[in-house]
This record gives sequence, structure tokens and C-alpha cells, in this order.
Amino acid sequence: MQRPLTLAVLSLFLAPVAAQQARGSRLSVPPESIFTAAMVSGLDWRNIGPVNPIGRVTDLAIHPEHQSCWYVGTAGGGVWKTENCGTTWRNVFDKFGTVSIGDVAIAPSNPDIIWVGTGEENGRNSVQWGDGIYKSTDGGESWSHMGLLDSFQIGHVEVHPSDPDIVYVGALGRLWGENEERGVYRTRDGGNSWERVLHLDDKTGCIDVRIHPTDTDVLFACMYERKRDNFDGNDPVVRFGAASGLYKSTDGGDNWRRLTEGLPGASKWGRSGIDIYAAEPDTMFAIIETERSGWATGSQQRTGAPAGTQPNARGTAVLGFSDSEDGTAEGPGAVLLSISPDSGAEKAGLQVNDRVVKVNGEDVKNVQDLRDILADSRGGEKATLTFVRGEESKEVEVTYGTRQAGRGFGRNPDYPNGGRLFGQLANRHSRQGEDGFETGGVFKSTDRGETWTRLNSLTERPFYYSVIRVDPRSDDNIYCVGTTMWGSDDGGETFEGINRGIHVDFHAVWVDPDDSDHVVAGCDGGVNETFDRGQTWQVCHGFCVAQYYDVTADNSVPYNVLGGLQDNGTWVGPSRTRYREGITAADWFKIRGGDGFGAVTDPIEPWIALCTSQNGAMGVVDYRSGSSARLQRSRPAEGTARWNWDSPFLLSPHNRLTIYHAGSHVFRGERQRNARGGNSIRMNCISGPLGLTERGTAVSLAESPRAQGLLYAGTDDGALWRSDDGGREWTRLDENLPILAQRYVSDIVPSHFDNDRVYITLDGHRYDDFSTYVFVSQDRGETWESLSDDLPLREPCYAFAEDPRNENLLLLGTEYGCHVSLDRGQRWFPLGDGLPTVSCRDLFIQDRDSDLVIGTHGRGVWIIDIEPLRQFTASVAGSASHLFAPESAILWRMKSRGFQGHRDYRAGNPPYGATFHVWLAEEPEQDPVLTIHDVTGEEISKATGKARAGLQTIVWDARKGARNLVPPGEYAVRLQGHEDAAVRSFRLLPDPATVRPSPGAANPQSR
Repeated sequence: MQRPLTLAVLSLFLAPVAAQQARGSRLSVPPESIFTAAMVSGLDWRNIGPVNPIGRVTDLAIHPEHQSCWYVGTAGGGVWKTENCGTTWRNVFDKFGTVSIGDVAIAPSNPDIIWVGTGEENGRNSVQWGDGIYKSTDGGESWSHMGLLDSFQIGHVEVHPSDPDIVYVGALGRLWGENEERGVYRTRDGGNSWERVLHLDDKTGCIDVRIHPTDTDVLFACMYERKRDNFDGNDPVVRFGAASGLYKSTDGGDNWRRLTEGLPGASKWGRSGIDIYAAEPDTMFAIIETERSGWATGSQQRTGAPAGTQPNARGTAVLGFSDSEDGTAEGPGAVLLSISPDSGAEKAGLQVNDRVVKVNGEDVKNVQDLRDILADSRGGEKATLTFVRGEESKEVEVTYGTRQAGRGFGRNPDYPNGGRLFGQLANRHSRQGEDGFETGGVFKSTDRGETWTRLNSLTERPFYYSVIRVDPRSDDNIYCVGTTMWGSDDGGETFEGINRGIHVDFHAVWVDPDDSDHVVAGCDGGVNETFDRGQTWQVCHGFCVAQYYDVTADNSVPYNVLGGLQDNGTWVGPSRTRYREGITAADWFKIRGGDGFGAVTDPIEPWIALCTSQNGAMGVVDYRSGSSARLQRSRPAEGTARWNWDSPFLLSPHNRLTIYHAGSHVFRGERQRNARGGNSIRMNCISGPLGLTERGTAVSLAESPRAQGLLYAGTDDGALWRSDDGGREWTRLDENLPILAQRYVSDIVPSHFDNDRVYITLDGHRYDDFSTYVFVSQDRGETWESLSDDLPLREPCYAFAEDPRNENLLLLGTEYGCHVSLDRGQRWFPLGDGLPTVSCRDLFIQDRDSDLVIGTHGRGVWIIDIEPLRQFTASVAGSASHLFAPESAILWRMKSRGFQGHRDYRAGNPPYGATFHVWLAEEPEQDPVLTIHDVTGEEISKATGKARAGLQTIVWDARKGARNLVPPGEYAVRLQGHEDAAVRSFRLLPDPATVRPSPGAANPQSR
């Protein structure tokens, strides 16, 4: 029988928080690393959501015989499957070379065969890429990679209706460069071999390919040329191509010809999509973008018109504002953050912070509504604006200015005449004359594509959407995706928006072949289902594919996680709850609209958050009172500031009220209290232009946590700058980097341990360069050393973190996961267990709780306990066994939400009780046992691990015996049978919600 520990022995270990003792001294980096993957793999990741905005859905495939079985492809979260119409979900494709999904296809003749084409087909600035095509023969339970590795992004997979071995794939090819592997591919042996049957050039890929269901030698393919540059503009810089168009084969794909009769021919095509009417398969529909989309007519430019314009083209109106953002707490609308001099807005008396809510009686719910109205208006027109100033609503008449060619939101200088987001509105075809078909829109053919008739003008933001679906039972019912979900019940003569009460930006539609009223739609907010053709909808909240750009955490107990999501605003949610069911959608709340990006909370007042949305819009939100305020900025000497899609900002680590924000220039300001107790921010420019080019803007910004005023800034076009004096003088550093060309500076991290040490990561994927770039400088950027030698060669890097307690512990977020180094970058290992393949866009260390919080672009927020990694030294690594000093644990007062069913997503809380970490150099003969002792030394419980080598986590449920929860207090733990392993003390703390601290007393919540 093991003898109990005496009180004298225990007293050696009952110092204040033993875990803090273990973080004191650290060994310097050893000459040769002795660390191994086993030292970091025994930690578990956990997801906390959110699911309120599920994230972008790219495709839907529903079992033809069992319509309760759905497969959902996502932009960055793999493939999800439900077998009960969305009641519960599981991911069936999340551990492969990529989880960016372009298309999911079920073999009609054998629904157990599922094909997944990887690489999202939508050419957004945040889009990810794939590694070819995969196949499952058991309904998604297992997968095999079937080739087309360099197809990059796949637009569509089409399986033969009766022979599952015959498959056609539309390969788009590289988005940021040219490559050969694009076009239409065919396999006749189930994917064992492929032949390219349609290839036009190394720029033009295939976005859609279809088989005639009754004459399977007849094929159709939509060919599409697109390319993005290295900037995060709204649209690709190349969207139209001479070879883009609709092609047909009548011999199974051996030969192809372009279809022209009744289709646009005098202008280049952009993106297009097709669908075949199942009841009469010689009838088909197409949605087509052309370079003239948005013109009032499809005719050639008329004599005497200024170059690059149409005399009656719409979309030339200018109001005279630049910076703006969506209304939030004050109400809906478009808030004007800057007014251009001598503009229509200024002449009408509009002021900064006016919130426009109507134009000519049409509601303006957000900035995009206002821009859409301007995009459909002309310079010189008069309009009545309703706006709110303070608490007063006013009306004013404005006269629009005229937009200069190539100017304006969502417009490419090469294509100044685009309509709504480079497309055109529905139901305008009757106004466009006999040549209106040249502007694109919705078309119909009743003779297998030989001749076509234009039905409608609709092509809303076509590069991002251009998907059309026809009801298999009635060709009167047609659906087109866009920012709006468009539906027609008169064969396409008119379309109306049917997305009432659900998220916008649609990419996928399925119409029930047995019930025309039943439709499922996928969008940037997830999966939605209607049983009355869009009159009402229900939203699935069963899985998380949220796309984070940035993430942070506050110091609440338990702490909250904040971050900005693609097209879903800024959300706040708990790291754990007091509900046994875990974290649900009900625990998250939204504090800002738009595309969410950076967020940070005040370290003393965690209910005050600063956050940004697209293009530099920034504000402060007090989500305890509900008030909000927007910052004001001075103008740089060079004129108007420009802002990146994701513009960086930070709170100074030396003064919580000092804020830095960067775009084309760096700005600094102070947060101040106004007379009503709210917050206001005024920012002044403290730098010259940052970019190496006219378009360059900042994408990373940092201040040293050790040296106040030591600033770094990096841009999307590769500039890297340092200021040693708070922004008065700046020194350029990028020319010192050991790289051949400049790259996007994705992160900058000054060290907590050395004033002169700084880390950076570079991301080259926007330059068609997928190399891995991580560097460290020991002299403030004068010289650099690569830390990527031990990392995969092709893994673009997005985020970096240095642990503030252990200078040797480094963390890296990449396109495919999260890596960790225990020796300051000599060796890197994939961190932990349970994290799927996913793009890790941001890292944040919650220092008090020793948690790493990551924001992924496709699977929401994940958390892992890094306390043992903070304590891992060369001495520990060389020992036979080691029990790490545990953190204190809180005895949460748990409760139940009641009977909620199974439909909603539930993210698990951390294990209840105390968590211990054990290192075993070799696999033991028996399971390791931890004995738990009270303050008298009496053994009160045991916790058992697993007989395996490496690092492992062992949890004690804080109970004595089977049922009795022990009280808060001091306890100790020892590793049974390992006398050389130290005895460790730890605390069990009461739930802070049950504690009323005395005035001036230490915070019992502190850990």
C-alpha cells in the first residue's frame, strides 16, 4: 500500500500557482534539436463554432433515392453529410490535401459513388485552391485521390447517367497564373486514367460541363478565362476572354464546336452556367456574362461618345463619399465617414457620420444598397436622400456627379461600364433594344443548344455567381443565384428576389424533382430550405464552416473569443459555457456587420471592442451598453488614404487607449470618452505612402511589446517598414530579405524577449508562388534568417505567434494547418490532435489560461491548451517521465438547457475538472496512474491515462469516489510509480459567479 504524502511534503508544493513557477527560466536553443513530434501531438483541439453564420457553401448534392441524405461542399471546410435532412451532420472530407470544394457529384446509377472536385470555383479574393479530384465508393466513408493534381480549381463534375465509370470534369486551372491543366477532362475507367478532351489555351478553363441525359454523346461546356492579381480587389483583373463561351460535342467529347446562334458574339464572354430541363432534355438554359454586361444597350459604341463610355449607360452616378460603413446599433443604413470636397453630397449639406436610410423612397439597409442604387443611376440626376443625423431624420435633394471612367466600387479600370457589381439587374431586357442580348443575361434553347433566345437581363455579380437551375418538373420555374436568390415562375420573363429572412450571396441550388415547392439553397451563410418556393425559409445551424480572417480573446472568466468572418461581420462567443450541452448558436452574438476582419478588446474593460470591416472601416463597440462610435481620420499629405480589404490595426501594448491603423499610410489615435460616456477616436497620419506601387496598402502592423514606439508595417505588394520613434521616421527593410521578389507581408511579430528580434511571415500565393516563407531578424530587420527549412515546401504562411512566457515556443498558421516549434524554429511539427486540414488565418495566445486560439478560414474557431509546451525544456525532453505543473481549475456550476432536440450544433466544453499533462519517453507496460491528494496528504482519487509513449492529457473529474464533488481548495497530484517525477500542487477554484470578492481583495478569478 502506498503511503500518503505528509503535510510537510505537500507544503513544498503549495506555493502560489505552481504552473507559474515552471515558466521561470528557459534554456537557450540547443545546438541540435532533441524535440520530437511525440512531444506536441498528445494535445487535443476543440472547436467552439460559431454556427449562426455557418459560412460559404459552394455546392449541394442530394441522394436521388433517399432525399434525407445531403452532401454539402464548402469553400474551406470540406464536405458535410446529413442522413436526416439536416438534423445532424458530420464531416466526411476534412483530412485530405485540401478542404476547399468546387463541386460534389453523386453517380445517378450508383449513389454510393461520390465525386469531389476540389478548389472552390468562385474567384473571390479570399478563395482557396484544390489538389484534384477524389472518389468515394461507399457514400463518403472513405476516399481515394483520382488525379488532376494541378487542376487547381474545379468548376463541375458530371457523371454519366448510366455508367458511373464515365466522368467529365471542368478544370478551371490556376487563378493567379497560367497552366496547362485546364479545360474538360474525361475518364472512362472510373478515374484510373484521364484524357483532356477540350483545351483551348493555358488561360481558359471550364466552369461547367453537362451531359444530355438521354443522348449521352451530347455534351456542353462553359469555358471561362479569369485571373486575379496580387491585390485583394473585389473582382478578378481578367474576367473576359476571346475563347470563353459555350461549346458542344456530339461524340462524347472527342470533338467540340462553339455555339453562337442567338448568343452574344460581338463581345467577349465572362463566366457562364447552364442547366438542362429534365422533363424535356432538349431544352436548356444558360446564364451568361459578357464584357458589355451593365450597358443600357448591347450595341457598339456610338459615334461621338467619349472613349470607354456609352452615352446612355447607367452606373455613372457619384454621390461624393469614400469611406463608409454599415449602420449597426443606431439602425440600418450607410454611414458616411468622409465627404469629398465640392461633391454632390457636400453641396447638399451631408456631413460625416450622417446615416443614409433611403434614396427616392428606396430603403438603404447598408453601404452595399447605396452603392447598388448609385450603380443603377446616372450623373446629373437628382435624388431625394433620407438620412439620420444624431436622433433627427432629415431629407435633402442631391445632384449626382458623374463618375470618371474606371472609378468606383467594384469596378475595374479596364471595364468602366459594368452595372450592379459588374453585372446587370433583372427585368431590364425590354429597355435594352434589339442588341441587348450582347450584354448577356438568361437564355433558353429548345434544340439542344443550336439556337437561343434571350429571356432576361439578369446577371448579378456574375464572376461570383452565374449558376442557373430549372425545376425538373416545370420550366416555368427557374432559379438564378446572386447576392439575391432569384426566382421566376413565368419561364424567365421576370425574376424576383425570394431570399426573405436569410443570408445573401448564393452559390448552389437544388430543386426537388418530386416537389417543385421544395428547394435547398447554399450561400455565404450556410444551408437554407424552403417548402413554399421561397416564401418562407428555415436555416440549418448544424455545422460550422465559418471563415475567419482574424481572431482574438478577452480576459473575462471564462474568456470570450472575438473575430471577423467573411461576409458575416464580427462575432463574440464564449470559450466555454456553464451548460452541460456545451456551446450553441444561442451563446454567440454579433457586434458589427459587413465583412468582419480584425477585432480587439480593451484589456481592462473587455466589453469594449474595436473592430474593422472591409476597406478600412473601423469603429468601437461597447456591447454592454450597446453604444458604438466610428473613428475619424486626418487626410495624409498625399491626398486620400486607401485601405486594404483587411486593413490591420492594433492597441498599443504600452497604452490601451493608443490605436494604430494602417492602409496606404499608418495612422495613430487615442480613444477618448465623450460627455455622454461613449467613445470617440480621432486618428492622425504618421507615415508617408507605404506601398511599393500606387495600389499597395498595409496588411500587417505591429508594435514591440518591449520597446514603446518601435513599429513595423508590411504591405500587400511586399514593402516592409520599421519606425524606431513612434512613426516620425520610417526605414524600409524588405530589400534586406533573402528572397528573389517582394511578397505579401502576412504577419509581423516583434519578440517579447529581445528588443531587436522580430519575426515575419510572407504569403506568395497571390503571386502564383506557394512557397513557405518564415524569417527572423535579430537586428530589427537589417538581416534575416529563414526558419522554414524544416517546414513543408509549399505551404503559404498567414500567422505567427511567439509565446510570451517561453521564447523557444513558436507557432505558425498556414494554408493547411498549425505548426509548433519548441526550439525557436529549428524544428516544426503539426500541433495537437483533432484539427482538420484547414487554413489557419490568425493565432492568438490567451496568456492567463495558456490557450492557443486560432481563427480558421473554413472551420471556425479552435482552441488548444499549450501549458505543457510552455514547460517543455531540453531537460524535460531528455527525461524518462515528467508530470507537468498543472494549472488551477474552476469548479463551474453547471446546468442544463433542457430538451432541445438534436438539430442545432453543439460545441463541447473543456473536460470538467482538473487537467494534467504527462510525458513518457517510452511506452509503459501498464496505464499510467495519477493519484490525487488533499491538503493532509490523503489520497482521495485516481485518474488513469493510456499506456503509450509521448505527451498525453489525463483529466480528473474533481470527484472523490463515484459521485462526490470535492470542495475548492489546495490539492496535489503525483505520477504513481515514478518517484523521480515531481509532486505537483494545484488549486480548485470556486465558480466566480458564486463568489463576491471583498473590496480591494485579490480577484478570485485569477488563474
